[in-house]
Amino acid sequence: MSKPNTSSARPRHAAAAALLPLWLAAGAALAQSVQTAPAPPAQPPASPAPTAAATTPATAPTPATAPTPPITPTYQGPAFERFLRQNPDFAAALGAKRLDEAKALLDRSGDPRAGLAQIYLLLERDRLSDAWQAARAFQGTDRAEALRAVTRHALRQLQGPGLDAKKRAQVVELGYASATLAVQAEPDSIESTADKSLLLREMAAQAGQEEQAKVLRGEADRFAARAEELQKTKPARSRAEPLRVEGAVKKPEKIAGDPPVATDVALKAGGWGDVTVDALIDEKGNVVDAQIVKGLPMGLDQQALNAVRTWKFKPATLEGKPVKVRYDVKVTFEKPGTAKK
Repeated sequence: MSKPNTSSARPRHAAAAALLPLWLAAGAALAQSVQTAPAPPAQPPASPAPTAAATTPATAPTPATAPTPPITPTYQGPAFERFLRQNPDFAAALGAKRLDEAKALLDRSGDPRAGLAQIYLLLERDRLSDAWQAARAFQGTDRAEALRAVTRHALRQLQGPGLDAKKRAQVVELGYASATLAVQAEPDSIESTADKSLLLREMAAQAGQEEQAKVLRGEADRFAARAEELQKTKPARSRAEPLRVEGAVKKPEKIAGDPPVATDVALKAGGWGDVTVDALIDEKGNVVDAQIVKGLPMGLDQQALNAVRTWKFKPATLEGKPVKVRYDVKVTFEKPGTAKK
């Protein structure tokens, strides 16, 4: 521990020592004047002053209150927002708080992102512990988003009223555990890094010993500095991130690739319809990653996925320049004899 700077303290102590005789002399003179001064003439006892409540009940000043900190907004990540757009019935039920109906729609949706949506639904029911367990076990491509959603809900609970000390400690523990896994899943996430810093400060506030609180505050400062560093480098990193086909981003166009072949089981059973594939298409028009968003049974979704991975596109563009995008590719399996003319 560094030694205190005593060079500036000595002059102050010397000045105080020099003034001490003057303070004592002034005090003695004041005491002498009190003893020798004539007593004031007797006055009738004053009537007690009316209280403020008796005189101005309607205009009594109200005590000032500290400003309420803003509550962390409800978190909805990009994957869940896409799920809502592609499942409007579920989105409507969730928005209207018809949660049992939303659960039934989710159970029969067949959407690969239903597991992620289930975590959001648990949070909507304020079942933080269950949502944490589901997010920890979730192994989908959107795992970081699921963990971040749990973390944000914990932060919202901590900002709300009515938490006793025991419940608050439980919420902090779940939120911190979720934030830690979210940072592990996505180390460059500004949001998860900043969330972990906030939860470390909550842990420091609850620490029983000052030394432990000091260590936790130091960790919180470290993650806050990391989040600030990530924010500064965000423009450079974001150029490498895929865009969405919206606004000024012009969509890619397929220029080569064989259509998928229906499975024998589907041909016999008459299974037809559309499969939606989420494709990552680079600046050269190559499909570098793909996953099913909306599938079909009897192996048709896998056939569609296999086909899209081999397709070649004219790349998407932004201001005339090729860009990497995520794009929903619709693959249609048509009944034989009904091909489009």
